[in-house]
Amino acid sequence: MTSIQLQALEIYDTQREKEHSQKLEVITWLGVFFVPLDLLATCFSFGDQYLPGKPDFWIFWAIATPILVIAVGVAAYLQRDWLRKKMGIDNKGAGTLPADKYRFVSVVV
Repeated sequence: MTSIQLQALEIYDTQREKEHSQKLEVITWLGVFFVPLDLLATCFSFGDQYLPGKPDFWIFWAIATPILVIAVGVAAYLQRDWLRKKMGIDNKGAGTLPADKYRFVSVVV
C-alpha cells in the first residue's frame, strides 16, 4: 500500500471512531435522563398510593422534575468544555470554525 492509501484508511478509521463515539454519547445522555427516573419509580412502586390513577401520583412528578433538572444540569456542567468544543464556541464566547472537519479534505480528493 502506498502512503496515500494508508492515510485514506486512517481517515476512514478516524471517521468511524468519531461516529461510534457520537452514538455512545447519545446512549450516555439517555442514561443521564432515564436512570434517575428509574430509581425514583422503583422507590415509589413500594407504596400503593403513588400508582397512576391514585390521588398521590402527582408527587412522583413533583419530585422527578427537579431531580431530572439537577441530573441534566450536573451532567452538562461536567461536560461543559466538551459542549463548548462541540458547538464551536471558544472561551470568550465567540464562534469559531472547527478545523477538524477540514483537515484531511485535500488528502482524500
